[in-house]
Amino acid sequence: MAREQWIVDFDEGAVRDLEDVKGKEERKALLTAVDKLRQLGPKLGPPHVKSLKGEADLYELRPRQGSSKCRPIFVRRERGCLVVAIAVDHAKDLDRAVGDARERLNARGD
Repeated sequence: MAREQWIVDFDEGAVRDLEDVKGKEERKALLTAVDKLRQLGPKLGPPHVKSLKGEADLYELRPRQGSSKCRPIFVRRERGCLVVAIAVDHAKDLDRAVGDARERLNARGD
C-alpha cells in the first residue's frame, strides 16, 4: 500500500522570498527539505525541523540538517503544511521572516 503524502503549499509571499535564495545548491537543499516534509509531515523532526521560540505554531525547516543558511518558515495544517516565509540567511533575517509569516497568516485569515 502506498504511503500517503502530505501537501506542502507555498504562500505567494514565500514564493517571492524563494526568488532571493541564491545558488543552485542552496535552492536544491531547500527543495529537498520541502520534499522530506511532504513525505513525512509531522514525523519529520530535529535536526530537520525546529519549533520557533515564542511562536507556538510556527516552525523552521532546516535544510542540510541546519547547515544551510536559508530557513523556510511554515505552519502545520490538518493534512499538510504551508510555507509562509523564507529567511534567506537565518543569521541575518530570521526575525524579518517570522514577522512576514505572521503578517501573511493574518492577511489569509489563518
